[in-house]
Amino acid sequence: MSAAAVALTEDARLSLRDAAELLGVSHQRVQQLVAQGKVESVPVIGSGIQGVAQDIARNLKEFLPGGSKENLGALAIAVTLGFTIAWAQAQE
Repeated sequence: MSAAAVALTEDARLSLRDAAELLGVSHQRVQQLVAQGKVESVPVIGSGIQGVAQDIARNLKEFLPGGSKENLGALAIAVTLGFTIAWAQAQE
């Protein structure tokens, strides 16, 4: 959830309120998640499109079996952003 908040506010440059609406939480919670996300470091399996795909697959396995609606919504946003970022990197 914190990774999605960071991606929305920093990578996609959305406001805290816009990110909050997408994630289904308050803008204050998004601010907390962003702060938490900056402290945590998420290990990246690979680089480029292949690394993004592996990261998405790992996260899907973690959240899909019985994941909460909030987590799955955040994961859907993260998947979309991940593919968008990977596509943009491939265009460079």
